[in-house]
Amino acid sequence: MAFYGRMTLGLDDYLERLVRAEQDVDQVVTDMLEGKKIAAVNLMWKYLRESSEQWTGATGRTLFFEGPTQDGNYIFIELGAHTDVDPSAFYKEYGRPKQAAESFLRPTLQFYRTRGLRQWMEAALERLGVPSA
Repeated sequence: MAFYGRMTLGLDDYLERLVRAEQDVDQVVTDMLEGKKIAAVNLMWKYLRESSEQWTGATGRTLFFEGPTQDGNYIFIELGAHTDVDPSAFYKEYGRPKQAAESFLRPTLQFYRTRGLRQWMEAALERLGVPSA
């Protein structure tokens, strides 16, 4: 029986299908995340441009995508904006007393938590020829 937890973001069934197909789960997930770097940054960029009332490009220069990285059984990516050099992304995301928040990172992460990762995993399973559940 599978453990259904929050850390797998609803991907339990996909992971079990990989195991039943005798695929290396770690390698498949790592390859999937590696192949989707550009799509993830592009979605964050899209939300950034849509939420910008004025475009200066300062926040866009701080965007980053790192990984995939494996730590034990967890394989993860880091997606965000570096605020140590230029805090514009922080102010844009959360606002200031006289500036309304123009979120771009939270909508991106919400998309991947709710739909994006499952779409990527389904595509990876189809590419490998793993039968549907």
